[in-house]
Amino acid sequence: MHTAALHCTSTARYIAPALHQRSAYEHTTATYGVPTYSLLENLAHTNLYSVKYDEAAAMHGHSSRYKRQSSQDTTTPHSMIIDEKGSHQYYNSSYFSEDTKHYIDLETEESFTVIPHWKLSESHLTAAVVTLPFTFMFYGHNVTKAYIATGGFVYLGTVFHELIAATQYVAPLMGNFDPSINDSAIIRYADNGTAFTVEWNGVHVQHNIEAGSFTFQTTLMKDGRIIFAYRRIPTSPLAIGGGNGHKVTVGVSDGFYVEDTSKLVRYIYRYHTIELAKELVIDNSAFVLTPLRTCNQQSGSCEMCLGEQLAGFDCGWCSALTRCSSGFDRNRQEWTEAECETEKHTDVAHCSTGVSAGLVIGIIIVVLVVIFIVGFISWIAYSYTHPTSRSGLALIEVRHFFKKDSTRNVTDEDRYAVTISGDIQGNAEANGGAADKLGNESLADGSTGIVESNASVTAQA
Repeated sequence: MHTAALHCTSTARYIAPALHQRSAYEHTTATYGVPTYSLLENLAHTNLYSVKYDEAAAMHGHSSRYKRQSSQDTTTPHSMIIDEKGSHQYYNSSYFSEDTKHYIDLETEESFTVIPHWKLSESHLTAAVVTLPFTFMFYGHNVTKAYIATGGFVYLGTVFHELIAATQYVAPLMGNFDPSINDSAIIRYADNGTAFTVEWNGVHVQHNIEAGSFTFQTTLMKDGRIIFAYRRIPTSPLAIGGGNGHKVTVGVSDGFYVEDTSKLVRYIYRYHTIELAKELVIDNSAFVLTPLRTCNQQSGSCEMCLGEQLAGFDCGWCSALTRCSSGFDRNRQEWTEAECETEKHTDVAHCSTGVSAGLVIGIIIVVLVVIFIVGFISWIAYSYTHPTSRSGLALIEVRHFFKKDSTRNVTDEDRYAVTISGDIQGNAEANGGAADKLGNESLADGSTGIVESNASVTAQA
């Protein structure tokens, strides 16, 4: 487990370790610490401008408890969670105590459009999807939608599944919060074009109501920063764990999915997790996570990928995907299936040639095959023109071998056909000779007659 120091202001209290980057490798099923979440049905919130629908629903006296999908009704495969080793730095962390500038007062801040989510405020272990007002960069990946969960976190994955609390989350204070316990609790979100804020206001811990009501926020900035701000924390987060197997987490995490060929199991790999110190979460405190550049943000070209060395990353360029990656990001399955781990460039000097290790091997094989073919043809030519040489004699022996082999392969039927053909040809030649002889004799007789006739004419004369 790696520990990174906090960057604190003069008013901040420093308590180490404040940030942990988990790198332990373990294979666990999704039971302890990962509760199952459902997605709200018939969501009104598909963008930031659907507030009128919610207000109308509240005015017309809709039921305070909305039906949620059962965890057994999910259409996604069974999910297995696996922690993948990784030692990369993705964010710098700063902590602020006795600070109110990072908390946005949604009651008075006029630059923000505020939208209360009534359905979510009356649910438990539930999430609702909203469209972000801008493209947010999370672990180097572009994210355009967010799933706001009742449990004090935002899920930023591309595929919804019941184990959204496992990874791909932004968690200012993940816990077993149940806003439906009291009527005053509300979950709402807001934006001003450059900031998207989600607030859990007056929420209680379901299994520990006596702990009091919590009010806190997370803000996603257009430049990729993540802010956790706390207005009211009546009890230390260290004391509110448990309940529905829900862990208490402050931090961010990302992962990737690998679908089993049977489509019955989805493996969820957590390749990176940042856990901030829960004991630092107090009234009027804040964390700011500033993103660092990652390999997948440098996918413009091979030179861009390998030209700049990023601290904590071993970037590689995969020509097959035209992608820069460390091998651990959301596109892990594509990277593996394209064999990028063996085909990748790791030296910028190789970029101009465009030659990868696999291509070099292929070229070598082709050259060897061409050399063999040229050598064989040259040997045949030499042997044919030098029949008394060793090569020539060897070639003659090979020819005789194949000729004998072809003779041995003649069948009885073929031999019978050859015999008949020979007899027919012999008879034809014999008959032809007799005819020629008879013709000659006739011609001789004719000639004698002519002579005799001429002699008679002479005598008469």
